[in-house]
Amino acid sequence: MGIENKGFTNNGGIFVNSMDDPTIAQAIKHGHRLEFFHVPSSSVVDFKAMITSFSDNYESSYDSEDVYGRMDPIQTFKSTKRTVTVDFDVVAASLAEAKQNKEKCALLLNMLYPVYSAPDGAGASSLKAPPLFKVLFGNLIMDSSSGSRVPGSAAEGGLLGTVSGFNFQPEVEIGFFSEDSGALYPKVVKLQCQLTVQHQHKLGWDSNGQPFNGSFPYGETSGKAQEEAAAAPAPQEPLMSLPEAEGDLLQSVDPQAEKKEAEEAAMMSLPNGG
Repeated sequence: MGIENKGFTNNGGIFVNSMDDPTIAQAIKHGHRLEFFHVPSSSVVDFKAMITSFSDNYESSYDSEDVYGRMDPIQTFKSTKRTVTVDFDVVAASLAEAKQNKEKCALLLNMLYPVYSAPDGAGASSLKAPPLFKVLFGNLIMDSSSGSRVPGSAAEGGLLGTVSGFNFQPEVEIGFFSEDSGALYPKVVKLQCQLTVQHQHKLGWDSNGQPFNGSFPYGETSGKAQEEAAAAPAPQEPLMSLPEAEGDLLQSVDPQAEKKEAEEAAMMSLPNGG
């Protein structure tokens, strides 16, 4: 474990011993920053977007019900949940920047806690607001109701959601900056978070086959695929005839009625009607 109070250079020679870290200018120039906005307190913290891992997961859930005499379960749609997972490094090029990063990380961890009301006469306080976040990372993590434009700040157009936690992990092998007081400041901190998204706009499709939000989820969209689909002539006849059972499935909108019909059909197939 290395401990020193000097700057350092990584393997690629990117970081130098000064606050003139070229990655800062790069992040500012191209907007490559990861910004967190704490909704109840309006606190903000941002980091140079040194992303090491990124995933945007969409998972649809259904209620599945088995029916006697039918091989396939009845699937009733419930919801589609979106979770964004980001791993990123917080890197210091100097002792001064390492101190600043420590303050940023501390603020970020404090954002996981709610806001409480002022104590009453008995000295008790109650929960006033949960720790909701808005997160912004270019057009990959943003509120797409802003359209194709990347928002200027997380407060303005960050993606709203709840964060399950942050994993704060200093890179011990790379080392620390130190002071005579014995205080240690990591040169590199690995952070990980997962955002469960709470969309602030309508999702899905209208009856004309158009999405409610053409900019979802990443802002920019040419609309070319939608235009081509709209311009394509509708087939005069089905490309192939659906089996009767499949046709029933496509037309079914009432799972309970479908369940009853399936059970009646199964009973009729038994000897002597059951």
